[in-house]
Amino acid sequence: MAKTPQQRSAVQHLLLVSESGSSETFALINEGVTDLTEEFNPDEETLKYVAEDAKTSFVKSYAPSISISAAVVADDPVCDYVRKKINELPVGANSDTEYIRFCLLDKADDVTPTANKAYYIGYRRSASISIGNIGGSAEDYLSTEITINGKGDQTKGYVTVDKTTGTPVYTWSTEKPE
Repeated sequence: MAKTPQQRSAVQHLLLVSESGSSETFALINEGVTDLTEEFNPDEETLKYVAEDAKTSFVKSYAPSISISAAVVADDPVCDYVRKKINELPVGANSDTEYIRFCLLDKADDVTPTANKAYYIGYRRSASISIGNIGGSAEDYLSTEITINGKGDQTKGYVTVDKTTGTPVYTWSTEKPE
């Protein structure tokens, strides 16, 4: 029997849009986004050993990146963050940010959900943001393309989605939520 494939919305990405002291604000990359693809860009090597006819391939490392195409939307935390970066065209450490990827299929089995809170296993990575373009034709919406380039190893942890206020609030922890 054939099984129904998962919707694209099952994999979600959060972007660090602000931080103040020990407080961080992550926002869902969603509003206006028409295409988001996370490439893992494996660095592979193939060798042929002297006593074997077949070659051996292995993965040495990964260099993840996220390509985003989006219509520009007013009053969305991610779009506001991206517009600020477009105006600044940051380089070096000024382009640094972080993102989290989680899947709605990866519920944290060791944490009991409540009526307003759900918990997922997530993966956080340091990154830099690079601006591709902004504009579009006269007949289209204002659009932009950006790339979020992963930096270093990811950290596994917990994403809490709190809908107590009606608007989801996303928090990250490497410790199991209580």
